[in-house]
Amino acid sequence: MKDHLLWTDTICGSEMAALMDKIDWASTEMGTVTDWPDDLRTALTICLGSKFPMVIWWGEKYTMFYNDAYRPMLGLSKHPYYLGKSGKDCWSEIWHILRPMFESVFQTKQATWSEDLLLEMDRNHYIEEHTLLFPIVRYSTLKKKFMEFLMRARKQPNE
Repeated sequence: MKDHLLWTDTICGSEMAALMDKIDWASTEMGTVTDWPDDLRTALTICLGSKFPMVIWWGEKYTMFYNDAYRPMLGLSKHPYYLGKSGKDCWSEIWHILRPMFESVFQTKQATWSEDLLLEMDRNHYIEEHTLLFPIVRYSTLKKKFMEFLMRARKQPNE
């Protein structure tokens, strides 16, 4: 097994895959990429290769991984700082809305669906209103060591 993994080996043209390749993951709480669960690496390959906005919220700290299409959602105040960091911290201004949704998914093991959800988000160093559509889906590995949340968001045409 190689001692490293390059996302750009499998995902050509993805700026986020290139950015993930530049991060020294071994020096983060996530640790070496080759030690990440296969389920996370598979989910990231799907996420990074998708043209649809996707974010993975991994584990108890809701560590965020996202693709090129999701990146504009973070604006200037959150990207690239929150790549591989806590989604709770990233979206602290709306966590009071998101937390119950995530907790429901954890407890019931059923996905949520939010349509035309108005959120006041700090994406560009000031609060902006955004209307979003997104589901939250729970995925757990066979060993139940980690949980993955996929949140796909897209801007509504009326923005």
